Amino acid sequence: MTMNRKKLAPPFVITLALLPACGGPEATGPAVNAPTGVTPGNPPEPVTAPPADEAKPKPAGDTTAATWRVTRTADGKCEAFREVKCPADATCNPPPPRATTCPDGLEPKHAVTMVRAEGASECTYQVPRDMPPCPPGAMCNPPPPEPPRKAPCPD
Repeated sequence: MTMNRKKLAPPFVITLALLPACGGPEATGPAVNAPTGVTPGNPPEPVTAPPADEAKPKPAGDTTAATWRVTRTADGKCEAFREVKCPADATCNPPPPRATTCPDGLEPKHAVTMVRAEGASECTYQVPRDMPPCPPGAMCNPPPPEPPRKAPCPD
């Protein structure tokens, strides 16, 4: 039994030359209201920038409320991931992590949450405490939380 195979025609491209895009009349001379007999004058004097010492003062650091998750990698470097709140029906792409100084007490492969309150210039954080070993069958309480520490924010 032989099968008839259909051969498709090879695709081809047609290129059309279009008329000028605007299709309007071509300009044939100067504008109707062109000034006549005006000679160009000297350009205005250049304005120099004020000296560096008179420049505007730098604003103080950011004081808006913000939260970061700071992690310490095995090699001892720290990265700050800014937490972004996204509307319910939207997808957000958070900013990339930033290198930052490691907060005191943060051990490798651990993380802390740093919080800057509205109007504050420093962040607070708490170093997590590991649960001490508990004998089998015993019920142990976790250690009390450590008091908050202050540190520069990862901005």
